[in-house]
Amino acid sequence: WVGDVEFLPDSEQILIATYVPSIWHLTEDSVRILDAAPAAFSVAASRDGSRLVIGHKGHKQISVLDAVSGALLQRLSGHDRHVTSVRFLPNERYVISGSPDGTIRLWDLASGSQIAIRRDVGHLANNVLPLPDGRRAVSFGANHGPENPNPFKGTYPVLLWQLPESVWPHNFGNN
Repeated sequence: WVGDVEFLPDSEQILIATYVPSIWHLTEDSVRILDAAPAAFSVAASRDGSRLVIGHKGHKQISVLDAVSGALLQRLSGHDRHVTSVRFLPNERYVISGSPDGTIRLWDLASGSQIAIRRDVGHLANNVLPLPDGRRAVSFGANHGPENPNPFKGTYPVLLWQLPESVWPHNFGNN
C-alpha cells in the first residue's frame, strides 16, 4: 500500500508514504527507512530538500523531519483523525494539512503552532493543495454526513479556500 509519493528536489530520490515511510534513491537503488515517522498517508518535501513533512495514518499528527538525517524536528498535533494530506506553502514557512475530520489546518513551522483552521462539516478534506500564489488552497474529498453517511457514495466537491492574509507572500518581502 502506497498513499503518496513525491520526488525530492534532486530528482534522484522519491519520498514514499506507506506503512513504513521511506526514501528510495533511484540511482543507487537503495531505500532509507524514516524511523522517526510512523505509518503515513501523505508526504511533501521542501523545495530546497532540507525538510520533509509526513501526515500520519492513525496518529492524528504531522511529523517534520530533517531530510538528510531523517531526525524528527517537530510534531504538529491537532487533527481529530488521520492526516491524509500535507503540503508546504510556497514560502515554506507554513504547512497546510487536510483530514477526514473535516478540517484544513495551517501550521507555522517556526513556532510549531496551528495558526488557522477551516472546518467544513460533511466535507472530508482528503487532499489539500496550496495554489502557487500562496493566497489560496483547494481541497477535495467526499461529501458525507447525516444525509449521506457513506463516504464512497455522493459528491466529491473541489473547494477553494482563501488563506489568512498574514501568510500571503507579500507579507514576507521577496519570499
